[in-house]
Amino acid sequence: MTVRPIVRLGAAAVLLALVAGGAQADRERSALEPAARPASDRLAVRGRVHGLFPGMRTRMPVTVRNLTQVPLELRRIAVRVAPASPGCLARYLVVRRFRGERIVPARGTVHVRLKVRLRRSAPDACQGRRFPLTFVAEGVPA
Repeated sequence: MTVRPIVRLGAAAVLLALVAGGAQADRERSALEPAARPASDRLAVRGRVHGLFPGMRTRMPVTVRNLTQVPLELRRIAVRVAPASPGCLARYLVVRRFRGERIVPARGTVHVRLKVRLRRSAPDACQGRRFPLTFVAEGVPA
C-alpha cells in the first residue's frame, strides 16, 4: 500500500468525525430549541421608550401579540440590549424582565410595562440614543 491511499483514508476518517460531531451538535441544539421556540413561534413582542438621559428611570410599554389560535399564558419577557454607538455601551441601559402570569387571548394582545433606566454613569452621548432591543418571551398554552 502506498502513502497516498493512507492519507486519503485518514482524511476521510477526520471528515467523518467532523460530520458526526456536527450531527451531535445539531441534536443537542434541537433538544434546546423547544424551550426557546415559544417566543418566536407563538408570541410577537414590541416595545420602545423615548427621551432617555443618564439617571432617568421610566417604564417601557410593551405589546405582546399571540400568533396562535389558542390562549397562551405569558410567563416571562427578557430584553437583550445592543450598544447604541461605540461610546454608548449596552450595559448603560438596564431593562428589568417581566415575570408573572398574564393570559394572552388567541390572536389577541396584552400590554405590560417593563422598568427601564439609563445608568447615571452613562456618558451624555447616550442621551436620546436608540438602543437596539431584542425581546425574548416565554408563553405556554393556558
